[in-house]
Amino acid sequence: MIRAASAEPCDVCATPCRSTELYADLPKNPKISPLVRLWKGAAKPLSLFAIFATAAVGFLHYIGMGPNEVDEADEEAARRELEKKP
Repeated sequence: MIRAASAEPCDVCATPCRSTELYADLPKNPKISPLVRLWKGAAKPLSLFAIFATAAVGFLHYIGMGPNEVDEADEEAARRELEKKP
């Protein structure tokens, strides 16, 4: 049986809620953590922007500078270093 809506609005949706304590011992007036509000509000869009900006800058750097190339002298020096180690 669902009880009538309470007169006080909840912090989640700002509308009068039905009795939430009927469902798995939930609190009567549920609240969203400030950390979750920060993540969903500001941090998530900023982090997505940072990821895409980093990818774009990396691509533009590759286009402008080209691939990283290793000289034959550096390759030979690396081979000698590997042979020295036991």
